[in-house]
Amino acid sequence: MIDRNILALVTTGDWTSWVKMQVKITRMLMISTITILLFGSFVSCSYLENNTSEMSPSTSTTGFTGNRSMIVFESDRDGNTEIYIMNTDGSNETRLTYNDAQDISPSWSPDGSMIAFSSDRDGNAEIYVMMADGSKQQRLTNTLAGDSAPSWSPDGAQITFNSDGPGNEEIYIMNIDGSNQARITYSDPWEILPDWSPDGSKIAFNSDRIYDGRTYVDIHVMDVDGSNQIRLTSGDAWNSSPSWSPDGTKIVFDSDREGNQEIYLMDPDGSNLERLTYNDFWDSSPSWSPDGTKIVFDSDRDEFIEIYMMNSDGSNQTRLTYSEAWDGWPSWSSAPETP
Repeated sequence: MIDRNILALVTTGDWTSWVKMQVKITRMLMISTITILLFGSFVSCSYLENNTSEMSPSTSTTGFTGNRSMIVFESDRDGNTEIYIMNTDGSNETRLTYNDAQDISPSWSPDGSMIAFSSDRDGNAEIYVMMADGSKQQRLTNTLAGDSAPSWSPDGAQITFNSDGPGNEEIYIMNIDGSNQARITYSDPWEILPDWSPDGSKIAFNSDRIYDGRTYVDIHVMDVDGSNQIRLTSGDAWNSSPSWSPDGTKIVFDSDREGNQEIYLMDPDGSNLERLTYNDFWDSSPSWSPDGTKIVFDSDRDEFIEIYMMNSDGSNQTRLTYSEAWDGWPSWSSAPETP
């Protein structure tokens, strides 16, 4: 699917979309060690030291109060990609990580007290956790592989993530202290971007599997032990970044099925497809508000990749960040809003 998508874009002369596809894949694979010819090389691997990195003394913690819902995201506004948080209206943006590496793909714990993320600060991409104010940064994985895209179980006891340790990207589960790491997918295609269902029984994910002799990038769902894998999307499109609604009745995702990447909704069985965004730009990486009434996502509709929010029916789309940089991968904390 990767080769076919790029070939189609290049032969039609759609160079803007080609560049966007490069950026999208590079970000989604999270500085993986796999070399993908049409997208360039990811960060090379080396062993990481098994230590804890504390927040820089210069970090502002005024943005986090612990008593309201917030949005965490990645941004390269200060040079390299770091983790930031902000209020849900886009105010009080606060940087949490400070290093010369790439800190990406943040994900809130269910109780809003911790953030999991991926970082190559000591060589290759690994999974880390930190407190919601950026303190007590701790490494969970320690391999030669590239580990990224963490997602929490609804009880906060486990984290699922993708890793290229087997040679291609596969999905793993581990405890939140990094113990009991277990691989749950076994296939030749890559499996990335896992997202845990609210009832804890399912994981949605991306895969570039072959159907009817052709390769498609689709969203699949499986039981948490890797069994009962079911394809949810179909067609000649790139379907990506699944995110379960808080009540488990919907999955939001992005897709280029109608030309450019847009945000869509579907039921957990793949039915009742509904398009939410309509523009000539790139909308991706959707994430739900805790009450299920809003969706936050990133978009390049205003030239730069910034973070936007909309109602769950696609209405009232509002820009939240104005950094003129890469602001992406938003995740909404589950702490209750204060009046």
